[in-house]
Amino acid sequence: MKRGKLKYSELMPPDTDNVLFNYHLQHLVKNGLLLKEDNFYSFTPEGWKATSHITYDGLYFRKFVCRFRLYVIDGDNVLLQHRAFSPFKGDTTGLSSQVMYGSTAAERANLRLKEKTGLSASMQLAGVVRTIIATPEKEVLDDSIYFIMYATAHAGTLNAHDDNGNPLAWYSFDKAIELERANKWSGDKTLEVVKRLKDKNYESFSFEEWITTDSL
Repeated sequence: MKRGKLKYSELMPPDTDNVLFNYHLQHLVKNGLLLKEDNFYSFTPEGWKATSHITYDGLYFRKFVCRFRLYVIDGDNVLLQHRAFSPFKGDTTGLSSQVMYGSTAAERANLRLKEKTGLSASMQLAGVVRTIIATPEKEVLDDSIYFIMYATAHAGTLNAHDDNGNPLAWYSFDKAIELERANKWSGDKTLEVVKRLKDKNYESFSFEEWITTDSL
C-alpha cells in the first residue's frame, strides 16, 4: 500500500473473504485514512500518520523508519526524483526507498536503484542523516534515518519514471542545490549532503535535522 495508488484487486490479500475485506476497506475510506480516486486507493496524510508505527505483523510501537537516499553522479550532474505523490509531494531530491530487514545497505541500495531507475551501479555509503518532521506543537509526524548512498559510475538506460510513477531526471549540481533549498520535506543537513557530493567530499558523516510543518 505504501508504494502508491493501488487497485482493489491489488490490495486484497489471497484467501480473504471479499465482502469482509470490502467492508473494512470502505470503513477506512469513510474515516479519512484512505482516498479512493478513479478506482485506485492510496493513503491520506492521516492514513500515513496512523500506520507509520505499525509493523508488518500488526504490532504498534513508535520506531524509526530506516530509508535510503540514493544519489547517482554523472560528472557534474546528479540523478533526482520529483515526488509526484503524498507524502513529500512536490519535493525534488535523491531517490528514496526503505531499508529492508536483514539486508545490507549496499545490497538493498543496488537492487532498488535497478528497480526504480533501470540503472546499475555499485552504491557506497556516504553517511547517515536523521530527519525529524514535527508540527509547531512538537507533535512528531515522521522520524526517519536515511542511509545516504552514492555512485560515481553507472550502466544502463534511465527510466522516465521510477516504480512509483515519480519522474526521474539528471540535474546539474547547482540546480540540485537550488531545488533542495526549495524542498519542503528536507532540511539544512540534506542540503549539506548535496553540497558535499558536488565537492566530491565523500568523508563519512552523521547529521540530524528538524523540520517544522503543519502536516505531511
